[in-house]
Amino acid sequence: MGKKIVFITLSGKEADSTLKQLSAFCMKYKDSAVIIGVLSIEDGYNDAEKKVVKARYNGKIPELILTEGMYTRNTSTGQSALMQWLTHKEQNLRVDKDVTEAGCKFFIDEGGMLYGALGARFTLTSPFIQRVMSKPSRPGTSAPELEKRRKEMKLRKQGN
Repeated sequence: MGKKIVFITLSGKEADSTLKQLSAFCMKYKDSAVIIGVLSIEDGYNDAEKKVVKARYNGKIPELILTEGMYTRNTSTGQSALMQWLTHKEQNLRVDKDVTEAGCKFFIDEGGMLYGALGARFTLTSPFIQRVMSKPSRPGTSAPELEKRRKEMKLRKQGN
């Protein structure tokens, strides 16, 4: 609580220039956000390279938290529960956004609300990303309120 969370899908094979951007982004927002790299199986990550990938990222970006490899696409059989929540509006109450490639970003505010999802074309140095990150936290996003909104959405979807 009290920090934003940013999820970024990664292939595990990012170029050094991308890792430099990611490192600078993590350093810039280390006091206000937690940055989590989601290792995407569809984008080329595989568990056989786990030690090498984790050592490469931890050596260059120790502030970055890396997940285990997971299926990130809506079309994937076995899409991870995290990615289902991030990409399905009926679960996150805000955004329908499929992951199409490594570099997709999802922004969660200090209260646990998803407030943005961007594709890979928005680089971490983009002025737009800086505006997204400077979004003030919203009052009134407590867990009971979110659960109430989920139930209302579910009822609407069922036609009640």
